[in-house]
Amino acid sequence: MPSDQRHNERREHWRPPSVGRVGTSRDGYYAHLFLWEAQNSFSYLSTDETTADFVKGIFEYGKSVAQVSPVARYKDADYVSFKDGKAGRTCIGFRRVGRPQRGGYDALTGGILCAPLGKTITDAELSVFIDKAQLQPAVR
Repeated sequence: MPSDQRHNERREHWRPPSVGRVGTSRDGYYAHLFLWEAQNSFSYLSTDETTADFVKGIFEYGKSVAQVSPVARYKDADYVSFKDGKAGRTCIGFRRVGRPQRGGYDALTGGILCAPLGKTITDAELSVFIDKAQLQPAVR
């Protein structure tokens, strides 16, 4: 079974709480943030698929992803760059794991950032996007 099918089946099976934010800015940048959390201290999330397969699984046009780069590392996150074959945009996608828990992790955070058609994502934009994709403490 292809890994993207395993990813989708696992997502359906686990039904973890997730926070997602998808949108396009006024400047034409597309952003998608994703959080998967284990349901309790006895459950865990695995990273059995590659970063590229993970990114394809969370991207709305995952089947059209092309020209995927080798995986690179920025601080605590793995990322790949790719071409959105549907809209022709240049994009990056990342995955960050949480704390180790029972053979996996307690959380997975991911994100996609696509530049407007005809532009590329700079190293500065990549670093700001990954750095800002953090859970914020709850305000009480």
